Amino acid sequence: MKQIYIFAGIFFLSFCAQAYAQQPESSQELTSEVHAARLIALSQQLFDMGKHDKSAQKAVEAEEIARKANLHGLRAEALYREGMALFRQDKRSLFGKNKSRTKFEQSLKIMEDHRLNMPDVRLATLEMLYQQAAADKRSSDMIRYERDIAALRPTTAPQTYAHTPKPDVKRDGADLSRLENEKEALSVRLQQQLAAQTQLSSQSADLKKKSAELMAQLKVKEAALDQMTEAQIKAELILMQQNKLLDSLAFKAGLDSVNLINKELIITEAKTSRNFSYAVAAALLLLLGGSIFSFVKSRQYNREIKKEQERSENLLLNILPALVAKELKKQGFANPTYHDSVAVLF
Repeated sequence: MKQIYIFAGIFFLSFCAQAYAQQPESSQELTSEVHAARLIALSQQLFDMGKHDKSAQKAVEAEEIARKANLHGLRAEALYREGMALFRQDKRSLFGKNKSRTKFEQSLKIMEDHRLNMPDVRLATLEMLYQQAAADKRSSDMIRYERDIAALRPTTAPQTYAHTPKPDVKRDGADLSRLENEKEALSVRLQQQLAAQTQLSSQSADLKKKSAELMAQLKVKEAALDQMTEAQIKAELILMQQNKLLDSLAFKAGLDSVNLINKELIITEAKTSRNFSYAVAAALLLLLGGSIFSFVKSRQYNREIKKEQERSENLLLNILPALVAKELKKQGFANPTYHDSVAVLF
């Protein structure tokens, strides 16, 4: 039992130390541009050393970072570096197509779509595509690449190019000025890469120091576990079980309180629904009672009006002749009637 706990403790501390020591580069405070440029420079160094497989791997990593950060220039350069590494390895697809050709075409398409001012990379990419088109005897592609190369280097005729073409033509003052600007840009990029590498070195030293501290703590824990007696291990186990039991009781109490709160909420909701039903029923009863009362009162009022009308008609009939009373009711006035002779009695 003692050996099991010792092994578990050692494994846990080793896992913590390894997880801390192997932090990914993405957690380091580096911008995507500097990171991608550093990987491209590393890919070129590996290519010059003849390690083409690792060079292609670093170029793929740089292309992925540049793609996520929308750094089109660095992405085109990374694809070119990957294509060069694949070209040196002569890797082909199932249909016999050289994989480097796809990378060169992607790099050229990015530069054309985003109108990037990268004459050196574009010229080198076109020359590699021209060389592959000549090897595969694709005349239409050769003509197209020859025209593009002539546009970039109008005084140079197409020829069989090496894997890293270096033009050897005389340039005018504008070309020299452009080269000076590119040289300054490359110098600035190199300084940024050196600063990033310095920062990485310092962070690597810190990681090594912390890893050493973790290993020292691990050795101390191992020594403490070795010195523990069986009685101490049993006491530790009992304490762990008690803590686990307390945690379970606290968790159960928390669940009971949550259930109690839920039940109270359900009861409150039921009471609210019942009170609302009572209120609606009372409102309906009041509305019904008011309607019945209004109906009864209106009928009684109509009966009284009818009695008064009958009374007024009887009075008119007692005072006036029926024909005159009818005309008064219908027209509001009675037409005069002429009589030759009448007798008035009082």
